[in-house]
Amino acid sequence: ASSMKVKVSINYNPAKLVKALPEMIQNLIESSGNSTADQSRKNIDKQIHNKPLTQMTIKSRNEGNHPSGKKIRTNSVIPLKWSKNLYNGMKGTKKGLSIADYGVLHNEGISTGKIKRPERKFIEFKESEKGIKKFRQDLQKNLRK
Repeated sequence: ASSMKVKVSINYNPAKLVKALPEMIQNLIESSGNSTADQSRKNIDKQIHNKPLTQMTIKSRNEGNHPSGKKIRTNSVIPLKWSKNLYNGMKGTKKGLSIADYGVLHNEGISTGKIKRPERKFIEFKESEKGIKKFRQDLQKNLRK
């Protein structure tokens, strides 16, 4: 029986990539704040949470009895869009998404005091095209030996 020699060479360095990954992920988050805000607004408009307003909330909206104590009348029955403060206030920052605190409470369905909040998932991380492109470039760069 003849013996055959096989030579294996590794032409990538996983340790280099492991070291670079945290920064790569941070860059992706930083560049994806605005696309995340846009996607989250679309989710509010599409009402993907599938939890319509109660008759009581619709009545409060028509009368303008906003939970903030301000008089804000609206005929809109789209959840999470009463004062439009939450909706218009979402924006991308260096940390990702900037959103009013109560937006997270609505997303998770956390009630506080008299304010009952059903869980209405609308916040959705959405990668930016630019961020994905850079991530792919960094991936190739950091896998090379």
